Amino acid sequence: MTLEFGLLPWIGFLAFVLVMLGLDLGVFQRRAHSPQTSPRSYGEAA
Repeated sequence: MTLEFGLLPWIGFLAFVLVMLGLDLGVFQRRAHSPQTSPRSYGEAA
């Protein structure tokens, strides 16, 4: 049994992934912030 897919679904899938990545990095992460560490997080890491 062979699976034969055309090139068009792969191009569409890659375009979708790139658009979602661009939205995530460009729109949803607009304000820069640094990770905050609290003393409680040190206890959780141990």
